[in-house]
This record gives sequence, C-alpha cells and structure tokens, in this order.
Amino acid sequence: MRERPVAFAAWVAFALTLVVYLITMNRTIGFIDRGELAATAYTLGVPHPTGYPTITLLGWLVTHLVPLRPVLVLNAFAAILVAAGAAGLVFLFNDLFRRVMVSGASALSRSLLALSCALFTAFSIRWWQQANGFEVYSLHLALLPLVLLLFFRWVDEASPAAGLGFAFLLGLSFTNHMTTVLLAPGLLFYAWKGFKGAKPLACAVLPLVVPFLIGLSPYGLLPVLSARGPRFDWGGTHTLHGFIDHLTAREFRGWISLAPETLSEQSRYLLWSLGRDFVWVGLIPAGLGIAWL
Repeated sequence: MRERPVAFAAWVAFALTLVVYLITMNRTIGFIDRGELAATAYTLGVPHPTGYPTITLLGWLVTHLVPLRPVLVLNAFAAILVAAGAAGLVFLFNDLFRRVMVSGASALSRSLLALSCALFTAFSIRWWQQANGFEVYSLHLALLPLVLLLFFRWVDEASPAAGLGFAFLLGLSFTNHMTTVLLAPGLLFYAWKGFKGAKPLACAVLPLVVPFLIGLSPYGLLPVLSARGPRFDWGGTHTLHGFIDHLTAREFRGWISLAPETLSEQSRYLLWSLGRDFVWVGLIPAGLGIAWL
C-alpha cells in the first residue's frame, strides 16, 4: 500500500518525459558517435571502444522486431530508456527522502517531492539530450538510478536480494559505459560506513562477485561478433590482443587518464556545463536542496 504513491509518481514521470522526448526526438542520424552506434547496432557489429555490447544487442533486437525505419526505431528506443531513467529517479529520490525527512511526512508528500526532483533532472539539457537520439548514455540513465536504489537498500536494509540485484546491474552498467567507475569512491565509502561494526566489508561484498561477473558477461559477445566478420568491426576483438586493447580503451586513454591536464580540462568542462544544463537559475533550488539534505 505504501508503494502506491511512488509507483504512480514514477508512471507520471515516465509518461510526461516520454511524450516530450518523442516530440523533440531527432528523426534521422545524429551527430558524433550516433551514426556509428546506430549502424553497428543494426548490423550487430563492434563499435569503438569499449564496445558497448549490451546497447548494441538491444539495438539490434528492437530494429529487427519493430518494422519501421531503423534509425527512427533506435532514436525512439533511446527516448524510452531515458524516460524509464526518469521513473527510476522517482524511486531513488523517494528512497532518499524516506531516510532524511521527518517521520511524520506522508508517503504522498515524499512521492510528490521525488517526482518534482526527477522532472527537474529529466528536463535538464544534458539529460534531455540523451533522449534525442541513439547513444549509449540513454541506457546508462536507465541503469544508474536502479543501481543506486538497490545499493542503498542492500546497505541500509541489509537486503541480500537487493545486493544481488545491485551487483548484477553494476556489472551490466560497466558493459554499457565505463563512467560507472566514477561511482566507486562514494559507494565504497558508504558501504564501509554502513557495514562498520556489523561485518567486514570484504565479507559483505564476497557474495556479490558472481552476480557482478554475470553482469559483465555481455563483453563475451565482442569476440563472437568480431569473428563473424561484420560490416563494422572496430579493433578486431576476435583476437586476444584486440579484445584487451578494446576493453581497456587503449585508443582513448588520453581522454580517461588521471593526468593533471586531462583532469583540468574535464573539470573546466563540468563547471561550465552545470550552469548550461540547469539554465543557471536551476542551480538555486539544487543548492538549497543540497544544503537541506
């Protein structure tokens, strides 16, 4: 019964964002990587590092199940994934508010607040852009709210089922984009604090190894796809050397290194884009929310 308001709010978030995303969606091939990713998904090939096997396989499935122009299907699929991510945000924010709000707060008030926060995020420019065309980030936005939701329930509620789900989705998110690693410091610190005194962190993490590895298993598709000789085959992942180089993004390490010049450039870009994403005035309620939490 107590889940009904938040479930309804999640459906509202999904429906509202999906309508807007579909109306504003690109009807053809987008810019930068979108054309390549659409082509490799439709032909079941291997795109640029790190291969993105999960989104490639999902893209291949939807384009061969839906009898419409492939690029249109893929762009609509991205919009659906990003809208699903907005619904996931409702559950995530509601779970957060349940922990920090006063005990007298009703489930309805939490759900409405979670809905407003989810829509605030989902209509920020950066989030919205991922719904405009087929890209790996659309699946990432659907996965990461669920990863965090299950993580908090695993730590705070000592739920074994949530822990297994968290580990599987965490591994799966790594097969979609390596930026998942940015969560690692915060998750490790929160888990260490959460389990401190109850059990060693290593003992809590050990049961999660197998589901995490299962989540990583789509990477095993890369050598198989490459060996088929697809039209698009970046990196020759059918060889061990090519597979390792592709998985570790050898060609793009300059973009993901911890070198001072790389960190400086990426930090400047982040600070510049924050105001643009939330149209500057949006940073005011965001700052107030952070202070309140």
